[in-house]
Amino acid sequence: MFGCRVFAKKAYLVAGAIVAIVLTSSLLLASSEQGSAETFPKNVRGYVLDSMGTPIPDASVTINIRWALGDTIRATYPTTAGPDGFYSESVFGADWDVGDRIEVIAQHESFFGTNSVTADVSGIQTVDVTIGIVIPEFGALLGTPLTFVSIGLVAIVILSFRARKRTPLAPG
Repeated sequence: MFGCRVFAKKAYLVAGAIVAIVLTSSLLLASSEQGSAETFPKNVRGYVLDSMGTPIPDASVTINIRWALGDTIRATYPTTAGPDGFYSESVFGADWDVGDRIEVIAQHESFFGTNSVTADVSGIQTVDVTIGIVIPEFGALLGTPLTFVSIGLVAIVILSFRARKRTPLAPG
């Protein structure tokens, strides 16, 4: 009987040690995933476009990295779109983690646009931003002729109304 008690006591000790090891390793694993930043930089890039899909040159761009939990700003990177509307900025590895929200805000004159994505494991994240304005394209193949035709038609209408007002009525 005494031998069974010793064996049962040893079995409880071994089971308790296994439970303690499993709990400790799972806590370490969970804490390392939740609070760690990535070790490599992420390139955030994209285009700033108007509502017709035309690139907007020289727009001001702000990239906010927001914590996955709480959605507060973790890091901010200002940049400017190039002449083709393209922007690209490298975000330090310590400033982002998988699951964070990458928010991009673009401004052209007094107009704003925003877009956001969830950070993934890749080193490149594309975030295009549309600003709700249309930049006129007078250099386009049809843009200039259509503008001149429109101005000409307005001038003809105005002149024809003025001519009618000056014509005296014939007695009759």
